[in-house]
Parts: sequence; C-alpha cells; structure tokens
Amino acid sequence: MKSLLWILDLVDHSHNILIYMKNKCHIIFVICNIFLHFSCTFGSVGNSQEEEALILQNLLRVGREIPSSLDVNILSYDTQSDDNLNQFTILSNLPSANTSYTLDMVPSESFLDVNRVEFRFNPPDRIGGIFSTKDQASLMDDEELNLSNNENTENKLEQEMSNQSNSFVKTHTPFTVPLDLPQDDPYGRTYSTPSIRITAYSNINSNGIGLGSVNRQRIGIISNVPQGLVASTIVFFNRLDLKANISRTVAPAGNRIVTLSLRDVHISLPTRCRIPLLPNVSKEYLLGFRYSSLFRDVIANPSNLSVLNGIFQIGSNGDSLIISDLSNTNIYTNIIKNFELPDNVFIQDTCSL
Repeated sequence: MKSLLWILDLVDHSHNILIYMKNKCHIIFVICNIFLHFSCTFGSVGNSQEEEALILQNLLRVGREIPSSLDVNILSYDTQSDDNLNQFTILSNLPSANTSYTLDMVPSESFLDVNRVEFRFNPPDRIGGIFSTKDQASLMDDEELNLSNNENTENKLEQEMSNQSNSFVKTHTPFTVPLDLPQDDPYGRTYSTPSIRITAYSNINSNGIGLGSVNRQRIGIISNVPQGLVASTIVFFNRLDLKANISRTVAPAGNRIVTLSLRDVHISLPTRCRIPLLPNVSKEYLLGFRYSSLFRDVIANPSNLSVLNGIFQIGSNGDSLIISDLSNTNIYTNIIKNFELPDNVFIQDTCSL
C-alpha cells in the first residue's frame, strides 16, 4: 500500500515538473519573440539612433510649422533729441560754414501714404531650437544633443527648446541674404503689411524708449509668417509729404514755405541685427523715420551739396515752393539721394534699442 502511494506521489510530482518546464519554455519563447521583434524593428544600435533622430526631426518639423507674427510700427522723429518734433535745426556748409537753418513743421499738411512694407524671412538657426540647419547626416554627431546616451528623449527635447534663446549656431546662409526659393515655399515668398495713411507724424504721442519723444503709429500686423529671422525689408510709399517753414539768419536771410512731395518711392533697409520670429509670439518691428535727415547736406565729391541753400536760391523771402518730381527737380534729386542713403532717413530701430 505504501509503495502504491509512493508511486502515485512520484507521478504527481513528475506531472508538476512537466507543467513547470512547459511554462518556462513558454516564457523563454515569448522573450525570444520580443527580442526578435525589436531586432527587426530597430535593427542595430546605430539604426536605432538614426530612427530616434528621424522621430525627433519629424517632431521638430511639426513645431517649426507653428506660425509667428510681425507687429510693424513706425517711429517718426527728428534728430534733436528733445520734446519738440515740430521744430528742428540743421547745419549746412552753405552759404557759409555751419549755417543754421530752422524748420517749423506744418503737421496738418505732413503725411505718409504707406503702400506696404515687404518682408522676407530666412529659416531659424535651429529648427525648433535644437537642430542646426546643417547636413542631416551629421545630426547624430552633434555633441550638444548627445542623443547617444540613455537620457529620456522627450525630456531632452523640452530641455533644449527651453534653452533656445541661450544658444546660437550659424545658419547655412547669412540672415541678411534672402534664400533663392520658389514662391510656394514659406521662405521664398514675400509677406506684406496693408496700406495705411499716417497723418501729423511730427506730433508727439509716445516715448521712444532711448530715442526720446516720438510719433508712434502701427502700420499693421502680418500674421502666419514662418519662424526664423528677418532677411530683408522694403518700404513702399505712394506719397511722403512734408510741409515746413524754413528760415535762416545769414545773408541772404529770410524764409521759404516748402512743400516736399515724394511720390511712388521705396527704400530697402539693410538688416543690421538678428530679428528672430518665434512660434506663437508676436514680434515687434520698429521702423524709424528721421524726417529731418531729408534736408541734410548731400555727401558728394569734391564737396557736399546743400539742399537748404539750394531752396534759398529759389524765389524771394516768404515765397512758397513745391519740391517734387515735377517741380524744382534739381533739389528733388538731392533729397532723393538722402532718402535712399542707408541708415539715414529710414532705419531699423528694432536694432537700435
């Protein structure tokens, strides 16, 4: 009887061993399948890193497509750094050295008809604040990313994006040179403000923060512009009118009432600094208009040309005269030279503050 019980116990024990072995084999089989699956999916460590970089690149591309906007404003002022924008003094070398001319503006008859302000943009230094716009094959060699370690990729992404403003890498092209791309590319097309008339631009309505008192007017907000850097700016005017009473005390002393009208003119502004546009952030762009510089002496060889002395060669004391492309064209031509001179009449005040 004992022998029979011993035999039955042995059979039961053997059965349990078989069940245990079966379960172990099943677990090993599952582990092997998982290993083979991931081996097929990710391949070698190198391939895994490449796929990791590709995933990050796609995520960043999506982030790069989040638009920005540009808030374009114009600051009008003279060069006197005082609180009276309607009166300013200009020195000229004619009829004698350091001749002083005083200009009293007529605000009600001075205005700007801005047709539009055109912008072009270049891609950012970093796509989404991480990758430099360099050869994609070298992305994994970037020591700053250090993607070869075991840090969590998502945390790394957030960390790098938060440090965006503290790290810069040169772009593939200078931000002062717009890229030669087709019009259907975000960085190949032109973005423009609407048209606007700005009146009485010599009346103070704001503090220019470092520029003294100014007249500040919003030209317009350009929405849905790509992230990146401002690469070019062109300002188009239908009319730029300025009326002033100009006087001098040296012989022949007197005054002239002058109406200056520049029609269908434009000015291209050289990009003097980095003006970045970030996702979902409205960037303020300040265009400076130093109207007093229209009347400064024109730099020329062998000697400078005096716009103001030329005005006093016309008519008599108290006379009114119009300066335009149809009237008093010699003076008009010299004023256009001042208008087109870089960083003279129009400047990027965004870079000055």
